[in-house]
Amino acid sequence: MRVSGRSPAFTAADAWAVLTVRLALIVLAALAGGLLLLAANGRWAFPPGSMIATWTILPVNVLTWVVVIRTLRRRGTRVRDMLVPGPRGIGIDVLWGFVWLAALYLPFAGALIGTLAIFEPDPFAAFETAFASPSTLVDIPAAIAPLVAVVGVVLFAPVNAPVEELAYRGIAQRGLGGWAGVVVPSVAFGFQHLWFAATWSAAAAMFAAFTVWGLGSALIARWQGRLLPIVIAHFVVNVLTSAPALLFLFIDVG
Repeated sequence: MRVSGRSPAFTAADAWAVLTVRLALIVLAALAGGLLLLAANGRWAFPPGSMIATWTILPVNVLTWVVVIRTLRRRGTRVRDMLVPGPRGIGIDVLWGFVWLAALYLPFAGALIGTLAIFEPDPFAAFETAFASPSTLVDIPAAIAPLVAVVGVVLFAPVNAPVEELAYRGIAQRGLGGWAGVVVPSVAFGFQHLWFAATWSAAAAMFAAFTVWGLGSALIARWQGRLLPIVIAHFVVNVLTSAPALLFLFIDVG
């Protein structure tokens, strides 16, 4: 894998440690989300859905950052070294980010809807409740709805995108190396996202779609030799998926 700037020598042990910690934290967060729904709605819902996941993943990201930074320090590097822009500057990397977002969207959407079609007679109708079914919604008191919305949006995308790319396409991909470095973190990335669904058919679709996204991102990072463009693409997706939480600022959900 060609890498801009310094190329730290991550090991397979680094890769497996980061993947294991990240996935274990995700599963624990999903269980916590189910318990939150049980306390709020009086009924268990698992997986807990994307709205709950946006909140429960915040401590997961903080702990993952700790693991990532400790791993980087052991290898004598820093976050800035991993996210160094290309030789033509950050502006070109931003443009690349939007190019990769467009390139990844169609296979991602195809895998999502195609997998839903395996389990649901009408995949497009099922899509409407795939990520936020009535059993996974929580009534938010109007007094704190703006705070919930701002926390969900402001803290999610800026933290989630870089930490996931550093963990999956940075440490894990480079630590495993070769095609194992492409495939294994991508499957782990897909497994992570199945816990964000609201139904099990949607969980299968999330697994397929994000595994495809992970494979595409891994190949892009391998080809470009740097992470920043794919971090930007990931950041834009996270903003678009978390922005609906801002509706709490304008509607009464109490």
